[in-house]
Amino acid sequence: MLSLPTKFFYRSLYWYLKGCYVFTGREIFVGISSRTNMLGAQAVARAFPEYSTTIVKVYPPAVHLRAYINVVQPEVLVVSKSPAAQRTFKVQTVFIPDI
Repeated sequence: MLSLPTKFFYRSLYWYLKGCYVFTGREIFVGISSRTNMLGAQAVARAFPEYSTTIVKVYPPAVHLRAYINVVQPEVLVVSKSPAAQRTFKVQTVFIPDI
């Protein structure tokens, strides 16, 4: 489990909230929105150099990356079907039928 502080502050240049990142166990996705800027995302990448970090623009109405994607098990991400989520995180879609 990756433990990130709730906020990074450095002379009021950037800030960061827990809902703005997703950790897969091997990689960190950081969302850029009205809640987190590029400097905050870069701070996360610098804080955890042992993990690959991908910076993703989060399109409205969401302000947190986790509103659109999350990890359901190792190697598997779930992505919302909403147009904004699909625009935020373009992936190959695999539909799993209801059980």
